Amino acid sequence: MRCLPLTLLLLPGATLAGPWTRDAGQLYAKAGQSVFVADAFRDATGQLQGGVDYLGVTSALYLELGLLDGLHLQVYLPHTAATNAVSANGNRYLSAGGGDAQLGLQARLPLPFPAAVRGVVKAPLYDVGAIKGRDAMFFPQRGDGQVDATATLSVGHAFGSLPLYAFGEIGHQWRTERYAGVGAEAAYGDGLVWTAQVGWTVMPGVGLAVAASGVAPYREDDVTKGYTTVGPSLYIPLAARLALELGYDEIVQARNSARGRQASLGISFNLQ
Repeated sequence: MRCLPLTLLLLPGATLAGPWTRDAGQLYAKAGQSVFVADAFRDATGQLQGGVDYLGVTSALYLELGLLDGLHLQVYLPHTAATNAVSANGNRYLSAGGGDAQLGLQARLPLPFPAAVRGVVKAPLYDVGAIKGRDAMFFPQRGDGQVDATATLSVGHAFGSLPLYAFGEIGHQWRTERYAGVGAEAAYGDGLVWTAQVGWTVMPGVGLAVAASGVAPYREDDVTKGYTTVGPSLYIPLAARLALELGYDEIVQARNSARGRQASLGISFNLQ
């Protein structure tokens, strides 16, 4: 399917594979860079704090490797450098290191249209309780710091001879209270996760997509985050099996989470 690489573009905080599952020996790999800006951040206790200029720069490696026909492995490895410029005291605070790694498996479903189930485990490569001292509360966090898991159902459709496709995903996110290192005492609630994407080929080999995604918590509290993000992405072939991928996403609705915007750039390799 000509549009398939578009379903591999990254969204904020997560990877997006779509229902098109890879077969044995097939490989997709992407090295990407993203920049996220906001006027708030979440501290080590999970509370949303304002009065800052937040800048997060993430370098990440994402890959999909076909293990068997209709079964592939997904790996996401990020490194984030984040800064808070705090208006109250005029200081800047930096946190840098590993982010939320993800490991998952996706299996094709035996249906007459593209469909798959996916399970992903998130493992933090940092400790939200590691920073101590008087100003510890001002340092940006690279995530919530706890382990969670997500199960997703994904279905799609390619519109015959038209250079157009669409897919949707819905799933359940289990939030645990298991932290890396010292961790924190915050107890996050489970939530519904969803994604919708439409893409089309605007000229030979060049694809444009528009996607929306979100998390809807099942309960309301002071720490469990929910959000909706919307944005376009562009896929441009560079050479045999190599492509340039560009993206922009805006968080248009958020609860216990900063509203901000992200721009991303990546180079991908696709071995069919």
